[in-house]
Amino acid sequence: MLKFDLLNVMLLFLMLGFNGACAAKPNAVTAPPTTIKTLPVNSTQILVVPDQSPYSSLYKQALANPKINSAAVNRAFEFFLKHKDNLITSELCLGKDNAANLKKIRNQNCLVIADYTKSKLEPRLHIFKFDENKIYNLLTAHGKGSNLKEKDHKASKFSNQPNSLQTSLGFFLTDISYSSSKDTFGPGPNNGVKLDGLSCTNNNARRRYIVMHTAKYVTDVVESKDSIGYSEGCITLAPSQKALMLSCTGGALLYTHGDI
Repeated sequence: MLKFDLLNVMLLFLMLGFNGACAAKPNAVTAPPTTIKTLPVNSTQILVVPDQSPYSSLYKQALANPKINSAAVNRAFEFFLKHKDNLITSELCLGKDNAANLKKIRNQNCLVIADYTKSKLEPRLHIFKFDENKIYNLLTAHGKGSNLKEKDHKASKFSNQPNSLQTSLGFFLTDISYSSSKDTFGPGPNNGVKLDGLSCTNNNARRRYIVMHTAKYVTDVVESKDSIGYSEGCITLAPSQKALMLSCTGGALLYTHGDI
């Protein structure tokens, strides 16, 4: 009996010691996470972005601005924070024609969001410049094949297929700038930026020649309903915004958001 009781006491002691070693200390402080699980496309759930993060200020500014779609902002920032230092390729859908150096978001001073849930007559291209602590809200066109209802001036159909002339949704990385002699582009040189699609909905970007470029049919302000024309699926800015566009070359994240 004595041996049995002594054995039970020893086992009890070991169990208490084990639980004490694994239990969380009541005064322990854990670091806040920088991101959360992947959000649904139209989620308005607020991300946990620590105050000391260089991205926190503009994230909060965007959420506080009723003219900026919080669902689009959340999706873009969630992806940015998760992949900025290491693109998790198993979660992406890379195209065969993509550039070979897609390892991380190399240009972390810039984040571009094109919100195609809005009319082309509203500022729906939001460029976050973290190095300036400023958000630029600009006009942008969408693909002529995406405009099924002329009167509402909105993109309502999206495609990744060549020759569709439609806007594609999803995540892109910017690449190098280039010069185009197309008459519809703004004045050169360096009036376009090549893009690599990271999503199954846009990974034909290289094959389709989907780029970000300045365009004569995009203005800084809406003067009439015809102020903003249509692209062939590209992301476009007014020619006056070329310097801003070029600051987002070299591996910045671009997210195109839409109703699907």
